[in-house]
Amino acid sequence: MSCIRGFVCAVPGTNRAAFMAHAAEALRDRGCLRAVDCWGDDVPEGNVTALRKAVLAQDDEVVVASWYVWPTKAAHHPDAIPAR
Repeated sequence: MSCIRGFVCAVPGTNRAAFMAHAAEALRDRGCLRAVDCWGDDVPEGNVTALRKAVLAQDDEVVVASWYVWPTKAAHHPDAIPAR
């Protein structure tokens, strides 16, 4: 059964291409089957809860919600990932 891992982070808007290139290379080399990065180009500020507040995003940063599909949960475990 596949394993899906996800996270939300803040990335400087100017580093978008570098983030995507690094993630694609690092994940592909480690056996990731699929990577999905959703860039919050239009994420509104919330009054009580908000993604921007959750990741402590600065004014020049974009919120990214990503999830990665691995063949199995064991394949994603750090001990199963080959060293670079």
